[in-house]
Amino acid sequence: MALRGERLDKPSYSILRSLKGGTSGEVYEADHLVFGRKCVQKTYSTLGLEDAAAHREPRLLHRIKHDHVAEVLEAQYDNEIEDAITFVSIYYEGRCIARAFDEGYRFSVHQAIRLAMQVLDALAFVYSEPDLLVIHRDVKPGNIFLDASRTYARLGDWGSAARLESDGQVAGIEGSPLYTPPEAGPVDGRMGITGDVYGMGMTLFEMLNGPFDYASIDPARVDARLTKGQRALPESAFVFAPHIPEQLRTVVRKAMSSKAEERHASPSQLIARLQRISCIDWTFVEGSGSDGRWEGTWPPNSAENRRRRYEVKSWVLAGGPDRGRRRLEARQAMPASEHFARFGVDDVTVDTDDRVAVERFFAAVEARAAQRSPAR
Repeated sequence: MALRGERLDKPSYSILRSLKGGTSGEVYEADHLVFGRKCVQKTYSTLGLEDAAAHREPRLLHRIKHDHVAEVLEAQYDNEIEDAITFVSIYYEGRCIARAFDEGYRFSVHQAIRLAMQVLDALAFVYSEPDLLVIHRDVKPGNIFLDASRTYARLGDWGSAARLESDGQVAGIEGSPLYTPPEAGPVDGRMGITGDVYGMGMTLFEMLNGPFDYASIDPARVDARLTKGQRALPESAFVFAPHIPEQLRTVVRKAMSSKAEERHASPSQLIARLQRISCIDWTFVEGSGSDGRWEGTWPPNSAENRRRRYEVKSWVLAGGPDRGRRRLEARQAMPASEHFARFGVDDVTVDTDDRVAVERFFAAVEARAAQRSPAR
């Protein structure tokens, strides 16, 4: 039930609209008339989540103070629903990562890595702080909120969070199937810290490659796989975009491994691995699959106005002797210049089904860029 305040003649909240909810309750966007700012109200039904902090110790969620945790303004028990509680959080202009996907927004490689590290920093905090020792249990694109520039992340929706038990684990929940770690899928499934690492790994995969083809996913098959302790989607769903370098692929694959013991052991460990990634900051600006246009900058540690800019184009030829094959071209522009020119990477023509050739082309661009201007 949406909160309006104690006084009917002078409400504290003006409800603006209902938002798409998550797995645990209703969501409303509202104006906080006292504070003069937008906020989000979410009512959590804790039925079946008796171990959740929102049910056992709702005050605990208010004590989570971190730069990358969504700020909670207040909370109230629901007047109509037994064991339900409504939390009021700050409204973030960039909405959430899931909303960015819906809008067709494309994250750059470095942007995705930075956002992931911010969320992981928040997770590392709640795991290690003696007064908290909390596991989120529902890390996914819809629960990571962004500022207007979409460069600053806050992890929200802590209604399913639970304190770690003596064995370092908690019960699995019926949360968001695509981001549920396999070990939490069976009826008696349990998950530990690496379960949240898995959710962040899946989210990072989507930020780098674009969202999964949700329309083609069969919920019944997903549920069947999870019940068997398998990853929600088969291996064929995890194909990296050609511009993602191998070093980053290796890190993300490990984060979302189907086996808990093979993942990064902690958020801090995953942060350390991501910090070592050095690559062109590619953004897939238009197109789909292996065809389109990419823009990128290098070297990563230089000021933006001192970086070289790179452009890769890929398209299927419509005529000539190579009709039906894919053409790949790369160009470079020096800092402060709008002129793109060749820079030592030959244009190539490859078979349209040769995905590896496209990946090798991007690797050649990376290598040439590093050779001409080493990372500092």
